[in-house]
Amino acid sequence: MMKIDLSDYFVGNEEIHFISGKVESNLTDIDFDEFKIIKPILYTGEIYKVGYSYIINIDISFKYKSKCARCLQSTTKAMEIGLNAKLEKDSNKSRSDEGDLDIIYLENNILDLDKYILMEIASALPMRVLCNEECKGICPQCGKNLNKGSCDCEIENIDPRFEKLKDLFTD
Repeated sequence: MMKIDLSDYFVGNEEIHFISGKVESNLTDIDFDEFKIIKPILYTGEIYKVGYSYIINIDISFKYKSKCARCLQSTTKAMEIGLNAKLEKDSNKSRSDEGDLDIIYLENNILDLDKYILMEIASALPMRVLCNEECKGICPQCGKNLNKGSCDCEIENIDPRFEKLKDLFTD
């Protein structure tokens, strides 16, 4: 796990502290349901001082594997997200000045970066994945992947409430 001791940074004159690396956590311990995160998860960013506050700004890039919601084929997607938060050295401080930024509370000036990166990834994963925007899906009758060709099934889109009415017009 990537834990960063910021004690020297907080007492020094350094305005910006640059960080970069990759998440070392064991991703098999984390359940992302329909998603398999492909290592490495890379990050780069900085911690900087604004008045008496400290802000962390990190860019995260990773790939994940999932099944397409229409055709059920496995697909791999790349994603880039950001983690922006205010660092607080004391968890007992008031939250009245947090504004639009999330707050990360440090324990003994230690930042557990992997934990917050994985939380950000979990909240950024899409609800529904498509292999591509033009995916045709699968035939509801025979199950053929319509991206690989059409099938011979006749599909009538009839509302089940009106299905009995179609028999009125038969010869």
